[in-house]
Amino acid sequence: MQSYNENKIYFINNLKSNARMGVIHFYASSSCESNDYYDKANLEIELQFTSISQYGHEQHKINLFSASYRLDKKINSELGGRASISSSSPDSLGAIFVDPTSLRGNRVGSLVMSYIVRWLKQFPEETVVNKIDFRPEKEEMAKRFYAKFGIPLNGYTKIGLLIDNDNWAENISEVPLEDFVYEAWSKQEEIKFLELKNEEGHSKLSKSNSEIYTWKSIFLGLDKIEFNQDIFIPNGFDIYFNEFNNNFKNDRDVLRRLIDDYGSLGYKLERETSIYNNTQKAIARASIERVRAVKINYIFRIIKWKLMNYSPILIILFAGYFIYKNSF
Repeated sequence: MQSYNENKIYFINNLKSNARMGVIHFYASSSCESNDYYDKANLEIELQFTSISQYGHEQHKINLFSASYRLDKKINSELGGRASISSSSPDSLGAIFVDPTSLRGNRVGSLVMSYIVRWLKQFPEETVVNKIDFRPEKEEMAKRFYAKFGIPLNGYTKIGLLIDNDNWAENISEVPLEDFVYEAWSKQEEIKFLELKNEEGHSKLSKSNSEIYTWKSIFLGLDKIEFNQDIFIPNGFDIYFNEFNNNFKNDRDVLRRLIDDYGSLGYKLERETSIYNNTQKAIARASIERVRAVKINYIFRIIKWKLMNYSPILIILFAGYFIYKNSF
């Protein structure tokens, strides 16, 4: 029995559609204390769920769970200890509830309960596990859920009778921290790369649009627009990850913020990629117009544009001339 902190990252898919729902940050903190009077241990779990949306609107929700163990050496050592699967006190009631409601039915509760059962298994098998908080309106659902772990809906059980059920692994998969950070970092870098390329492309298009209406362009043509279709190659991750680890040791929120950003990275990357592809097509079309000589349609556009812009002046001159001629 020893104290520890543990961070885990999971991807969760919808159990029915298998579509990616989001990212789970699973933080577990186990503390223990032993003296001449008692042995006690507590487990605190903080589960942050961050959704992934095709529209870039992510949301996150934090769920808190507890489990506990206590053996009073001077009072009931002959009776064994007491434990709770859902409370910070072995003598208190508790249960497993998951928010938001969209997560329910996707085995997030099973992920938490499986971890709690494995944690309790380090204590004596004869330890009595306190009963859960029973809610009649959800009896059948509660029965199915707790039965998977050998927990009766009413009454007490023992640690030795608890079952570790890992059915959550069907739609929830653990991701190594470095792999997750790399995926998030590489997407962020690719988005920055595409933003710069899109800015460059729009600048070239804007300049081309101002040049294509010149007489030189109309009758002689211009060179094609030079726009390199560079391939994104990520580099520098080792430096980034070392810095991330150093910051993460001092501030756990560093990972939380990265997970929050991750929720919208797919949408942002898809949007910038679409803009980049459209920019390439626009540049290709503009290049064809630039190199083509004698652009009749542009001649008429220039004449029309000049007539529209100079028509007030022409009308004033014509009116002045008409008044002048008729004044004599």
